[in-house]
Amino acid sequence: MNISFTGRIALVTGAGKGIGRCIALKLSELGAKVLAVSRTEADLDSLKEEVRKNAKKQIA
Repeated sequence: MNISFTGRIALVTGAGKGIGRCIALKLSELGAKVLAVSRTEADLDSLKEEVRKNAKKQIA
């Protein structure tokens, strides 16, 4: 199955850790623009760096 989220916007809550983080990374990998929400700014910064390292699109 080939799924593309190119041109889609995804809101992911709990994106700083655990399942939410994995979902945010996968959606970014599949081409979605991801709006990540977390209680901890440091967790979001870490997520943003991981996305950059993997040469994916930016996460807001």
